[in-house]
Amino acid sequence: MRNDGCVCQRGVPGERGSGGAAPPGTVVEADTSACPLLDRCGILTGVECSRCPDRSWVNDGCLCRRPLSTKQFFRGLEGFLGLLSGNASTLVQMSLQAGVELSNPNHLGAEAGEGSFFVRYKGTPIGTAKTAPQSIGANTSTSMSVSVRVDRVPADVAMQMTQELLDSGNQLSLLVDGRLPARVGFLRVTCGVRCDLRIDTSQLPATVLTKEACRYSYGV
Repeated sequence: MRNDGCVCQRGVPGERGSGGAAPPGTVVEADTSACPLLDRCGILTGVECSRCPDRSWVNDGCLCRRPLSTKQFFRGLEGFLGLLSGNASTLVQMSLQAGVELSNPNHLGAEAGEGSFFVRYKGTPIGTAKTAPQSIGANTSTSMSVSVRVDRVPADVAMQMTQELLDSGNQLSLLVDGRLPARVGFLRVTCGVRCDLRIDTSQLPATVLTKEACRYSYGV
């Protein structure tokens, strides 16, 4: 293995410390001993004077690299994201704290049951949230804090999320939907909510929403 400081890579055949053939994605310095003094890598003059270990390497002038297939690239990206998250079952982990206000416009007190909500990215469930049962007085509102956990992100969705973050300046669009049962006197109702959110992930762990559009529904 070759020690590059933060990482170790398999060396090329014949290289000191080599552990065998270099795997795809390996990058080493090219042999530029035959290049002109004022064009160390042969890039300016185009003389192709630099040399790589063999023809399986791509010659970029100063550097030689072993090419990666598309499949190998994404497999490596999945492993990298898995290391960042520290969780083999999901490639992204994120905890959000949201403030929710429950309003009861009726002249009778209401009892809200446990609410269950899903966090979705482009239709794929990636997390959950729950609200605890709560009593709400007549014609009043009450606030509660809700912990949202994003911890079920498959590899393909993680790559889509990463691309969105790169394209939008760390903005991530999520959908939260769910239901909450409630009882007002003898009447039982189910409250539904659907919120389109955009989160500024550069502010994490603080939850900063740059978009919040919610729709509500009620059923008996």
